[in-house]
Amino acid sequence: MVDLKTHLIWLPKYPGVVLTGEVALRTLEVIHDIADEYRIQVLFGKTTPDYVHLFAEYKSDQDIGEIVEGIKNKSSCILLQEFIDLHEIIYDKDLWEKGYLAVSPEVMTNQIPQKYIEELKGEIVSIESVSGSEKNTTKIDNGKI
Repeated sequence: MVDLKTHLIWLPKYPGVVLTGEVALRTLEVIHDIADEYRIQVLFGKTTPDYVHLFAEYKSDQDIGEIVEGIKNKSSCILLQEFIDLHEIIYDKDLWEKGYLAVSPEVMTNQIPQKYIEELKGEIVSIESVSGSEKNTTKIDNGKI
């Protein structure tokens, strides 16, 4: 099996409102934990008020659509349970909009998406490959969240 890398992007149902502050930070932790369940490695990622960006590695025998659907479904349930105030904004059980974008060029180095993701304003989940349950969460102080 071959390791594949992809830049994943999806958005919340209410852009600019939900992915801020503690919710933004917790979102990345939850996504990272769920990614482990699906045997994918989040190399780095970030939330902005409007999007979730992940650069991830997975095996060629895995279906990225099923992985993203699973991560979105599970993270939505967990975040809505942990942040009760979100129910004032979100009236159903879906935190995320339907769909996602996956960009996987034939030739891609880690530096290309890493540079793009780093330049986004928001919270970074992991700039280096994270092993086990260790997390490297660092606030990016170049703008508002």
